[in-house]
Amino acid sequence: ALPMGSAHQPSFGLEDDISPQEALIQRVKQWRQQAVRGSAGRKFSKDISDAYEYRCVFSGQRLPRLEITESAGVDSAHILPWSTHDINSVRNGLCLNKQCHWAFDEGILQLAFDNIGNNYIISLPKKIKRAASKASFDLAYFESMTGPIPKTRLPKNCALWPSPVYLAELNRYMSGV
Repeated sequence: ALPMGSAHQPSFGLEDDISPQEALIQRVKQWRQQAVRGSAGRKFSKDISDAYEYRCVFSGQRLPRLEITESAGVDSAHILPWSTHDINSVRNGLCLNKQCHWAFDEGILQLAFDNIGNNYIISLPKKIKRAASKASFDLAYFESMTGPIPKTRLPKNCALWPSPVYLAELNRYMSGV
């Protein structure tokens, strides 16, 4: 119970220094961006899933939605983030299972295009191996995927294969160069 005469004031929201009108304007902007992203995002996801036939390009697992599940076991991952590049092309996407999507986004798994061998190569960066060793982080699942990706895991239409330019840009960013 509160002592007699003391006023109870909730502590939440006291640091907010924008007016209700500004908050509403910001919320409307967010809503509009999500609405635009929503339809474009759904199209991107469908285009990626269709192009890769619901197969994780890293693991080779085919994980479509089942009639008794809410969703497929794969995600449509952007190579260059949508939030910074706004590229919803299939060439800026990969079909990845949920764990591979996380590992790709975190830089645990890296994908590069090898111009000499004309193929895509999955690798584990040295800094990831060092950090994993220190933390007793089990890399076995990810190590099993390293090396060239079989072309059978890529879209049948080679015009939809991941852009080597986008991959190089992502890898430059992830390496801090």
